[in-house]
Amino acid sequence: MLAWGAAAIVVLVVGKGVRRRARGLDAVLSSLRAYAGGVRSSEQLRVADDFGLLASAYNRILLERGGAITQAMGGELDALTRGQGGQGFGIQGTLDALWDGVVVFGPDGSLASINGAARVLLDVEDRPVGELSAADLFVGTELAQRVAAVASGKGRRTESVEIMCDRGDARTHLRLTLRPVVGDGRGAVVIVEDTTAHHVADEARAALMAHAVHELRTPLTNIRLYVEEALESEETNTAARGRALNVINHEARRLERVVTDMLSAAEIDSGSLSLQRGDVRLSQMFDELADDYKAAAADKEISLTFDLPPKLPVISGDRDKLALLVHNLIGNAVKYTPRGGAIVVRFEEQETRYVLEVNDTGIGIAPEEVEKVFDRFYRARDARVGTITGTGLGLTLAREVARLHGGDVTVDSRLDQGSTFTLWLPREERAAAAAA
Repeated sequence: MLAWGAAAIVVLVVGKGVRRRARGLDAVLSSLRAYAGGVRSSEQLRVADDFGLLASAYNRILLERGGAITQAMGGELDALTRGQGGQGFGIQGTLDALWDGVVVFGPDGSLASINGAARVLLDVEDRPVGELSAADLFVGTELAQRVAAVASGKGRRTESVEIMCDRGDARTHLRLTLRPVVGDGRGAVVIVEDTTAHHVADEARAALMAHAVHELRTPLTNIRLYVEEALESEETNTAARGRALNVINHEARRLERVVTDMLSAAEIDSGSLSLQRGDVRLSQMFDELADDYKAAAADKEISLTFDLPPKLPVISGDRDKLALLVHNLIGNAVKYTPRGGAIVVRFEEQETRYVLEVNDTGIGIAPEEVEKVFDRFYRARDARVGTITGTGLGLTLAREVARLHGGDVTVDSRLDQGSTFTLWLPREERAAAAAA
C-alpha cells in the first residue's frame, strides 16, 4: 500500500504539469467555440492570461484586431453556414490558421467549408469541397448521420465522439464535436481535435505508475525487513545491527533517488526544472558514488573502477542535479552489465570542458535505438531489458540536466559488446555564460 501511495503522489505531480499546459489550449478552444456560436465581443472572447503564453498571445490578437475583425468574421461565418461562401476579410484563411480542424455544414447538411487542419486530420487533403460529404469525412461513426439533423435545426444537442485513425505505423486519436450554429439554428459545425498527445500522456502516466510501484516496492520491502532484523537482534549483536543499518541507509538513499527522478520529470513537464548553482566538490561526490554502487557491483561480480586523477577540481553547478545525473549513468551501467562484467568511470579536465565517461561491458544498444534511449519512458526492445525494472526516466533526466549546465550526454554503443556514455560540461567561464 505504501508503494502505491507514493507512486500515486508522484503521478499526480507529473499530471499537474501536463494539465497546466493543456488548460491554456482548452481555454482558447472554448473561446473559439464561443465565437463560432455567435459571440462577437472581444471582452467576452478574452481568456485569462494566467493560462500561459498561448493565452496571452491569443488575447493580444484580439486586442490588435479588435472589432473590425470580429465584425468581418461574423458576416462571413453567417455566409458560410448558409452555403454562400464569402470574400471580404477571408474567414477561410483564419480557419486555416487554427491548429484544430473546423468543418462547417450548411442547412441542408452539405459541406460549406473545411479548414486545412481538418483536411490533414481526416486525411482528405487532396479532395475538393464539392466532392466531400459528412459520410466521407466521418467514416464509421454515428456523427455522419447526425450532421443533417443538426444542420437542419431538428437536433439541438452537442455531441462528441472519439475515433482512432491508423496511418502506417502511427495511430492518431481524434475527438469530433458536433454542435448547431447558434442563432437561427441553421447549419452545423464540427470541431476536430487531435487528442493523441492526451492519450500518450495517459499511457505515460499509467506506465509511470507501474514502473513506480516496481521501483519503490523493493527498497521499501528491504527497509522493512532490516528494521525488523535490527529490532529482533540481541542488543549485544552489534554486527547484525550495523549490517541492518547499512542496508537501511543504502535503500533509503535508493528510494530518494527514485522519487527525485520522478519529481524532476514532473519539473521538466511543467518547464520549472532549474539549477541551484554552487561549488561542487567532485572528490566528495565520487566517493559517495563509489560507496553507493560497490555493493551492487559486488553482488553481480562486476569490476567497478573509478579511474580518476589524483586531484579533482571544484566545479560550478547544481550539486544535487549533477549527482543525480552521474548516479543514473553509473546505475544504468550496473543494471545492464551481466555478471562478471566490468565498468570503468573516467574523468578528464580538458582545456575548455570537463569530460566524464562511464564505460561498461554490458548488453549494448542496437544502432536504431541509440538516440531513442534518451526519450522519456523509452525502453529498448531487447528482451533482456524487459527483465530489469526501471522508470525509463534516468537518461532523459541525465541529458536534460547536462544541457541545463551548457553540456550534453552522448552514447557510443555496440550490441552485445557494451556502451560508453560521455558527459561533458563547459568549464566555469563558459558555464557562467550559459547560465546568463
